Amino acid sequence: MKKYLQNKICKLLLSACIFSLSFFTGNAQTAPSNLAYSNANGIAYKGLGQNSVAPTINDGGDPVTYSLALPPAGISINTITGQITWDNSVAIGNYSLTIVANNSVGSTNANYTLNVISNPDDFVMPKYSSTTKKSDLTYTGTQSTANNANLLDVYTATGDTNTQRPVFMFMHGGGFSTSNDKSQSYVVAFCKYMATCGYIAFAPNYNVGGGHTFTQNLKSCKDMDACLNSIRNRTINYPSSGNYNYNTNFLFVGGGSAGGHLSCNFVFADGSSNYAGFTPNLTNVIAEADGWGSSPSSDRLYSYSSLTANSMPAFIVQGSNDQTVPIQVSIDLDNALTAAGAFHSFWDIQGETHDCPNHIPAICDSIAHFYNRAWKRAYPQTVNSFTLPIRLGSFSVHQSDNLITIDWNTLTEENTHHFEVERSGDGVLFKTIGKINAKGNSTIKQVYACHDNATFLDGRIYYRLKMVDNDGRFNYSKISSITISLTRNILSCIYPNPIGQERWLNLRYTATKSEKETFYVLNAFGQKIFLNTCTVVAGSNNLSFNIGGLRSGLFYLCYAANGNFLQGLPFLVK
Repeated sequence: MKKYLQNKICKLLLSACIFSLSFFTGNAQTAPSNLAYSNANGIAYKGLGQNSVAPTINDGGDPVTYSLALPPAGISINTITGQITWDNSVAIGNYSLTIVANNSVGSTNANYTLNVISNPDDFVMPKYSSTTKKSDLTYTGTQSTANNANLLDVYTATGDTNTQRPVFMFMHGGGFSTSNDKSQSYVVAFCKYMATCGYIAFAPNYNVGGGHTFTQNLKSCKDMDACLNSIRNRTINYPSSGNYNYNTNFLFVGGGSAGGHLSCNFVFADGSSNYAGFTPNLTNVIAEADGWGSSPSSDRLYSYSSLTANSMPAFIVQGSNDQTVPIQVSIDLDNALTAAGAFHSFWDIQGETHDCPNHIPAICDSIAHFYNRAWKRAYPQTVNSFTLPIRLGSFSVHQSDNLITIDWNTLTEENTHHFEVERSGDGVLFKTIGKINAKGNSTIKQVYACHDNATFLDGRIYYRLKMVDNDGRFNYSKISSITISLTRNILSCIYPNPIGQERWLNLRYTATKSEKETFYVLNAFGQKIFLNTCTVVAGSNNLSFNIGGLRSGLFYLCYAANGNFLQGLPFLVK
């Protein structure tokens, strides 16, 4: 009996051990799996460091550590969060990264692609003092070589050795007749300006002679396409001496007068019967500039009804006193693009004539800035928060009279240095309007507030909070917005400033209603020396005044309300 009980107990113990073993084996930790980045492709602007998003993963019940397989110089990974970081030293190029996640049981991999491109901000202002021109090079694939249709001039900045230049191609005017070519003064001025900004600029001839007809427009479109393809394929007969390097991912086009008309037909091509089966190659074309050339339906190849929110970004400029091309056609194109929701800009220069001879420098500057905005829209830089030891409780914006209050609170702070409040008019480009020091370290709720003057703001305004750590790392809050009704007129910008020999003063002015407005120029002693009265419309206005009688010196531009001078903006006359 005793032996029987001993055997029975042994069997029960063995069964318990087997049960226990099977229980723990069924819940064992496993290798990590499903490693993924919600956005596995990043874009970085050269010289600006940023971060990827943090990945998601099934860690198998055991915490993982992250690493990069063969990381390139300047690219690293947070071993705890898996967030990839690149600093400002990373060279331009495309990097295929392999991320490895390990735990005590095993590992898994994921891929991340980082594309480091030129910084658009490096090409928005002149940085070279002179340009070099190579004349009468040739491009291939033209409709005809008659009237030197296959010739082009190339402009580069003297001393520019950049191998990643963006491309600017500008088409001449002349009414599709043989009377003009790539040597037109505004074509030369535009190409030189863009070259000093760091672009490589091309001014081609093209098939002309047929006048404003559908047939001639189509021939010219095909030549524009051929020249752009020659630039892409590098089949232009560049001289052996000189630096003609450029990046065909960043192409910008435009034209003046008939060239502006041609550029619009090219970028807005809709495959209608007017194109006779021709489809232009718009690969990597980012934006166009239409100078005083939008055309009526009598020889416009595309239809306004075919425009969409994804139509080519377009900068349109024309003088209100243009006696060659009716400004109404630019107004019609502006209205059509607005109705379609397309990204564009229209500058109606009051009093200017065809070719806008008094505003070429200002137009060049406006085109460069518009291209910069379009470039950033086409290739938005990857900007993600870096995980900081701070917990943000709330962030909100509200208005009381002419004061905007931005307030927030933190639940915990650790090594937090300061906060920066940023404002934007479009939700994309932000600027800092206030800075407040943080408590630094706290485990209880902390409350902060910053104020913004709403007097000169109108429409939808966006705010965000930049939270900066002691070691310089930062991240952003969510974006909060508020709609502000304009309570008074705003004189927001004078350009160019200083004003040179052209003696044209340009200004941006926002009005609460359509009315006649008088603008005054005061000298440094507050004496009124010039006035101009004009009609403004409710909303945004671009105005121009001739101030040819002013000598060199410091002046102030003001407008008056109830007999009082308001909002004096300073400007210099050289």
